[in-house]
Amino acid sequence: MTIIIVGNEQQKTSIIPTESTDAHGHEAEDVVDVGKLDISSGEIDTLDCTTLKITGGAELTLDAALGFKPVDANNQPIVNALYTFGRNPDYGEQVAGLLDGITMNRILENEDQELYMQLHPSVPNIDIYGTREANVPWMRITDSSDNRLVFAIHDDGTLETPGWSSGILPDAYHESLAIQPSSLYIGKCKISEYNHQLHVQHLKVPPYIPIRLTQSPYSFTTSNINANITRSVNDWVKLARSVLSITAGKAIRINDVFPTANTVDWDDSGLAYTHGLTSDAQVQIDALSGSTGRIPDIFYIGKRSDSYTADGTI
Repeated sequence: MTIIIVGNEQQKTSIIPTESTDAHGHEAEDVVDVGKLDISSGEIDTLDCTTLKITGGAELTLDAALGFKPVDANNQPIVNALYTFGRNPDYGEQVAGLLDGITMNRILENEDQELYMQLHPSVPNIDIYGTREANVPWMRITDSSDNRLVFAIHDDGTLETPGWSSGILPDAYHESLAIQPSSLYIGKCKISEYNHQLHVQHLKVPPYIPIRLTQSPYSFTTSNINANITRSVNDWVKLARSVLSITAGKAIRINDVFPTANTVDWDDSGLAYTHGLTSDAQVQIDALSGSTGRIPDIFYIGKRSDSYTADGTI
């Protein structure tokens, strides 16, 4: 006989419970299915679930942090791989706020890759420690409205701007600028230091094509480009990038297009303080000196062809 108690009432029945023929693989007390769990107040020490949806906000205090622990193909945690937001995993740190923020650590391609984003004044706000593949920038900002690259930092410290493809370069402001002896380019001119003096050169006039660009992988000729266009140094570099892959193009630098050894690309403009002369200054001085070997003390100047005599007097 089975006795069923409901509230204060006790009932009897002749129904006898039997074991189910369907094996379920576990005891009933092991199964907990609460469906939707609504907790207005109280505490939960550990919550293990597949999906957690929070609509009213979540507050992390004390040593709390949100963490992502990657696992391998065997569902085992990957050693030294952790992505966190919140409290620094090194709980022993006594300086308030130091290292708290966003931390990413993982070994990828056999190299340590680390990223820290934090607010403490004693450390960088963004600190990156790792490696990048060839021609992959360390930082990149892209305008989503037109997919235009705004700013990128490359492995050699070169800053990429929209001017790499458009030719329109941004302004730059520097109090001081230190450069190599032959690497200041202005338009189609180059200023270099030769024997302790500033020297100006300019690209050969069209239809000349710089030597390096006539070679592989560029192979420019007067048949496949318009060589009659007057191009600046930046224009030639931009043109060189245009025939390469995006990755290879990002590796191009001015020195790749205009190697120092290719002096034939340039015509001499003279010293920076004499380039306005129409011929060599020494030749003009020698012409003025004549056979006496010195410049005359007196010059006779006339306004018209009939205003001076044969001996030069007015």
